Amino acid sequence: MRRFAMASLLVLVGGLAHAQTDVIIGDLQGLASYGNVGDIYAYSVGTTSCNIGNEELLWEASTPLHPVIGQELYRYKDGKFEQIAFGWLKHAFCALSLDLCDPCSPTPCDTLGIGCSDPYTATRNGTQGTAGPRSQVNAWIGEFPYPFAAPPAAPVIGRRMQAQVADVDPDVNPGALYFVEGHYVTADDAVAGNGENNVAWRQVSIQNDPSDYALEFMPGESTTREEPAILAWPTLDPSVVIEEVRVPNEGLVILGYTATQNPGGTWHYEYAMYNMNSDVSVGSFQVPVTAGVTITNEEFFHVPYHSGEPYSVAPWSIATGSTSVTFSTTPFTVDENANALRWSRMYNYRFDADAAPVLVTAEVGMFKTTDVVDVTVLGPGDPPLPTITDFDCLAGPTGVQLEWINAASYTDIEIRRAGLLIATIPGASTEYFDSTAMQGGSYNYALTPYEGPDALPPVSCFISVPIFPDFTRGDVNDDGSFDVSDPVFALASLFVIGAPQPTCDDAADTNDDGGFDISDSVYSLFALFVPGSPAPPAPTACDWDPSPDALNCDSFTACP
Repeated sequence: MRRFAMASLLVLVGGLAHAQTDVIIGDLQGLASYGNVGDIYAYSVGTTSCNIGNEELLWEASTPLHPVIGQELYRYKDGKFEQIAFGWLKHAFCALSLDLCDPCSPTPCDTLGIGCSDPYTATRNGTQGTAGPRSQVNAWIGEFPYPFAAPPAAPVIGRRMQAQVADVDPDVNPGALYFVEGHYVTADDAVAGNGENNVAWRQVSIQNDPSDYALEFMPGESTTREEPAILAWPTLDPSVVIEEVRVPNEGLVILGYTATQNPGGTWHYEYAMYNMNSDVSVGSFQVPVTAGVTITNEEFFHVPYHSGEPYSVAPWSIATGSTSVTFSTTPFTVDENANALRWSRMYNYRFDADAAPVLVTAEVGMFKTTDVVDVTVLGPGDPPLPTITDFDCLAGPTGVQLEWINAASYTDIEIRRAGLLIATIPGASTEYFDSTAMQGGSYNYALTPYEGPDALPPVSCFISVPIFPDFTRGDVNDDGSFDVSDPVFALASLFVIGAPQPTCDDAADTNDDGGFDISDSVYSLFALFVPGSPAPPAPTACDWDPSPDALNCDSFTACP
């Protein structure tokens, strides 16, 4: 058995320097719902591909030199992110020469030109007769036989994305969020090394009509290009960490994980593993535990293969020992069609423990080889040291100020936004300023302190950054000037019942101490009448507040 260390944290491929052919999904642009057969509902999603490379992409309908298109459906519910549906593969034919992503250099329809885009409607992607099996596709090299061989499609649901009614019925999934995903695989893109940016996702909702539980795109939610849907998870839960697992000499597997405390004091450990393009596939996942820790509520979640795929639908076995929890399928040497974690599929592994989380080295075992890849995750450990307390996020016009109290001496502190690492700072730090946070945005932050190599429980906060109006500090009565009428107005608003109140508390905070009280009037009077006294801090003319605090400025009419 060969053992490999985990690769670095997932580097998103959106900024990739594109070489040769490079197909991505530019848009997920249509949805189709077909109704049900028994407890199974069928769906499809429309896709528009783009060639963002610098060579034409082969699109030959009568040979294997064309893309296949996968479709998947995910659900986020009660902190769990699960793949609940997938379909067979649409075989592409006759590429158009549109310009969704870049200026297009048109070509005949047996190639997708440089910069060109090609749309497929949801209905076309849901056509049963032209959908081929996933089992015949090697996603790592983009090869498959064509024409494909497959049993006939069952009416209504055959070969399409198939979801169980219990997973889509809004009445039994209150508060659940849903996401569709598309995935292109083709040989020349894979050979060019560009097979890791071929996936895109978009949020959808499910209509409460049992005739079809139709999918609809969420208003205002656009397609996220060049990312698999698992990367939506940390945007919904800032405690989620995303790691990449590089299959030795082959494809990419992505692992997400989080640990949350249960009401009774135990901890829940949640792992989701997504195989982007590995043909070797994953056959086991093992999490170490400290001796003496009690493990309960072990669970494996997957959606079985369907429509005549040859793969087993048996769930993975779970072996809980004194030092590990191991999830595994039947070995490849016993059954080549065992239920391995194959390309474009995502499986979930979870359990509870009576020990708080620490960083541990888990093992991801390959299916078709004996290789094992080590990956760092949160797993049960000894009781942790006290973690950070009083974590607060403060919005400002130029970013978000993070402040906290250290409950122990830490080696360093990791700061993540939407699950992705943005900074590692010294353990004695008690503040950090995120200058990349924009006005009008919403952000999830998580702090993870470390004692040596050991991670302590993270703390998190969520903040929506408002649009900051311009104002002039000290102009309390909003008349366009700073004079004695301003401290008079401030004192009246503080001490005279029924007196008008400032419409901009930031302007009334003359001394910029983060509050509005009598000290601001005293500061104003000194600034106006005592020579040598400091003037009000910035802004002294119409501008943003350069010092974030908890005060608001609802209106300031003196500034245009």
